[in-house]
Amino acid sequence: MSQLLNSIKLCPNFVGKYNKKFVLKYVKSVFLVDYKSYSQKLSPHVSLPYSHAFGRSDRQLQYLRIGDLLTQRAQTVSNNIAFISEYENISKTFSQLNEDVNRLAKGLYDLGLRKGDVVGLWSCNSYAWVQTQYACARLGVILCTVNPVYQSPELNYALKKGQIKAIFMPGNGSKQEVVNKYQNILTETLKMPQNKEEEPLILKNVILMDGSEPSKDDNNYVNYIPFNNLTANDGIISSQVTDAVSPDDPAIIMFTSGTTGKPKGAYSSHYTIVNNTILCGEMFDFDDKQISMCIPLPFFHSFAAVLGNISMCGTPFKSVIPNLKYDVKLIVETMIKHECTHIIVTPTQIIDILNYVETNKLQIPSLKGTLIGGAPVPVEVAHNISRVIPSVDDIRIGYGATELGPCTTACHKNDTFNNRMETVGSPLDLVEVKIVNPATGQITKIGEQGELLSRGHNVMIGYWKDEVKTREAIDEGKWYHSGDLATMDQYGYIKIVGRTKELIIRGGENIYPREVEELLHTHPAVFDAYVVGVPDERSGEEVCAWVQLKNKNEKITEQEIREFCKQRISYFKVPRYVLFVDGFPMTPTGKAKKFEMRDQTCKILGLKQNQPKK
Repeated sequence: MSQLLNSIKLCPNFVGKYNKKFVLKYVKSVFLVDYKSYSQKLSPHVSLPYSHAFGRSDRQLQYLRIGDLLTQRAQTVSNNIAFISEYENISKTFSQLNEDVNRLAKGLYDLGLRKGDVVGLWSCNSYAWVQTQYACARLGVILCTVNPVYQSPELNYALKKGQIKAIFMPGNGSKQEVVNKYQNILTETLKMPQNKEEEPLILKNVILMDGSEPSKDDNNYVNYIPFNNLTANDGIISSQVTDAVSPDDPAIIMFTSGTTGKPKGAYSSHYTIVNNTILCGEMFDFDDKQISMCIPLPFFHSFAAVLGNISMCGTPFKSVIPNLKYDVKLIVETMIKHECTHIIVTPTQIIDILNYVETNKLQIPSLKGTLIGGAPVPVEVAHNISRVIPSVDDIRIGYGATELGPCTTACHKNDTFNNRMETVGSPLDLVEVKIVNPATGQITKIGEQGELLSRGHNVMIGYWKDEVKTREAIDEGKWYHSGDLATMDQYGYIKIVGRTKELIIRGGENIYPREVEELLHTHPAVFDAYVVGVPDERSGEEVCAWVQLKNKNEKITEQEIREFCKQRISYFKVPRYVLFVDGFPMTPTGKAKKFEMRDQTCKILGLKQNQPKK
């Protein structure tokens, strides 16, 4: 019986034909089973000696669109504060946000954008970012987020791979130029030669979020449109336009990283994102509470874009963004000023916050909870939070991925202290996970290490315009293969112990070694190069480059290598360490033994080993 009910709830195509709630009620009545009582008699998650767990629940998945959440909040809590941008001095209620979103959506429609078109968003956190995200969702336009520190080759790839027709970005003289020279980079990108083997560049419209248009010489062939021009209307959109948007439609494309040398565009539906935010809000006990959430994370990451911006309407809560550019002092001051009750952060950010608070002997009495994700959390850091900020009694560490909604597992507040500090929790409601032997695919026994797989409403549709990579990531049984090594206990609690892939996670930023290696190979003095991740107490991992020079007597310094990289890739990908070597540890078949390189690097530099990457 339970298998039948769970299958109905997990079936991704079922909602297109029937009403799930009706069918579940019918099935329960036929079998004369009180499902809630039945499920409570079972172990919370697992009942067999194998590493398989399911978030058993009598909750119903919601067949809604992202725009529906905002509409609901504008009706039910219209005068509540939805969003505060400290650095912009902006405060908006749910009603005001809804009106602003409608005006922008109407402007985008008048510009010629339609359901299924892709719009890029290349910017730091701002109110306009959130407004754009919801406006695209309301129209059924697919939002493609772009890392604000991208350089020309990276932007060129994103524009082509995403098939972006219009892009929101800062203009000349924007305050965001402290982060990147956006307009210069776009101009360089538009002048790059076209490769016939790649997708064509179809960008036509550039919406300037602030700043001014470039000079006529740099205009190229795109139209520049001030953001305010798109919002100067009555905001009335035909119901035929909005009603055509389905919960099953793609809502967002987010470029994630792998080991193949190029980012992959994970794209998810409205249905996945809506349910992930609602179920996460319930798991994190946000229901019917006055939550003021500080969000210092970048919006182009799924953590903030979904569990911040969309959860703001799904729960709801007040979202507070402190900064344009990362500034731990401003983050702490903003939390104190606005009496934030919660914060979502990466491990690197919480380390910075704790150090700043302790060094300056500050107090944040309003802060009650922290949600930590995006990278492995050192156990000692988790234990240190309540010591430095005594008011924090709700510390949650979650696990997920851009491909997974983004949340897959998390802890409940009533979980034991050790489980909350030392695991990533158990499966989200109605999400299924298992751990398998990476070599055989066979499920492991409780406590045995293997690759973590996930299945359910939280799994992405696939990788944008990449069927091959999609099939590699999601098997025929609809299981998403994470590449993460994990163990599971008899109650379904999971510990992440490493990664099967070579992906480097530096302060929550994903870095794929091959991209850096390919760049290093373009240096005129480099003969060969490999890149590995090495442990770091603050960032989790740092990038280390092993470099073999063409002429070992040539006077090339570590700083020269770093400067070469800084001019060509995002700052977080630039190697912190550079080792000049005469050769590399290799297998008999000529493949580099990167795990040996990592171990040797730790010995040479005196770094403390944490998670083996063998």
